[in-house]
Amino acid sequence: MWRAQHPWFIRTGGAPPPLWVEAAGGVAPGGPTAALAKKRPNRGGGAAASTPPASSPTPAETGTATPAEILLFNAPTVPAPDGGSDLVPGTYYLTAPTYPARISFTVPAGWWHWQASQDVNGILVDSGPDAPQGSGWGVLFSVVGNVNLVPCPDRVGSVDLTPVTSVDALLEAAATWQGFRVTNDEPIAIDGFTGQRVTITTTHTKDDCLGPVLWTAPHGGFAYDGYPMFGEGAHPAESLLLDVAGTVLAVRATDFPETSPFEIEGGVTLDPTRHAADQTELHQILDSIRITLE
Repeated sequence: MWRAQHPWFIRTGGAPPPLWVEAAGGVAPGGPTAALAKKRPNRGGGAAASTPPASSPTPAETGTATPAEILLFNAPTVPAPDGGSDLVPGTYYLTAPTYPARISFTVPAGWWHWQASQDVNGILVDSGPDAPQGSGWGVLFSVVGNVNLVPCPDRVGSVDLTPVTSVDALLEAAATWQGFRVTNDEPIAIDGFTGQRVTITTTHTKDDCLGPVLWTAPHGGFAYDGYPMFGEGAHPAESLLLDVAGTVLAVRATDFPETSPFEIEGGVTLDPTRHAADQTELHQILDSIRITLE
C-alpha cells in the first residue's frame, strides 16, 4: 500500500494540444501527444480472450505464493461495450528494459491498456457512449528522463531539457518553472522505494501556454503536457514520484469525480459525479501497486 492517510495522489491524460516530442538534440513540434486519453482504435492489449472476464487465479489454484502475473504488453482482452477491447481482469506488470523494476498492479473489469511508448503506459476506464474517443481518466506509469526548465516552450521558442536521475533532482528543476507551483504533499514509499507525493498547479491557461512540456520519457519521446491542469474542467496535477534504481518513476491518476477535461473537449457535458463510482476501483488499482527489483 502506497498511501498513508491520503486515498489519492495523481491525475493523468489530456487532449491533443500543439505537440512537442523529444528529438535528436532536444524537443521539437510534432509526434505523439502527451495526452493519456486516446481514441478507442489506439487501445492496447493482446489477443482477444475467448472466455468472459475472470478474476486472477488464487494462490491455491496456481500453487504459488501470489497470483499469476501477465506482462501488460501480452495482456488478453475481451470486447468492450463501446466496440473497443478491455483487459481481462487480473494482475499485470511492466518491467525492464524500459522500466527500472518490475511494476505490478491489479486491474478490474472495464479498464483498458493505452500505450504512448514502451516506458509510458496507462490503464484507463471505459468511456460512456457519449465519449467514444476516450475518457482521459485512469492511471499512468511513466519513466522520467529529462525535466524541461521551460515548461511553456511556445513562449520562448525552445525547450531546455536537463536529465534527472532522482526525485530530488526533478523537484529542484521543477522549482524553477515560471507560472507553476510544485507542492510536496508528503513522503511516500512502496515496497521500500521512497519518494514524494506532489501537487502541481499553474497560473497559465491553455491560451498562454501552448504545447506545455514538463518532462519527457527516455524511450519514445513522450512529453508530459501537464494534464489535467489546462482547459475547462481543469484540476491540479498530483503525482507520485519514486526513486527506483537510479531512475524516477512517475505514477499519475485522474482521481476526481467530475467529467475529465478530455471528455469536455470532446463535447461531453460537465457532470460533477461522472467518475465518482470509478474512484473506488481507481484506489484499488493504486493500492495494488508493487515494485520489485529483478
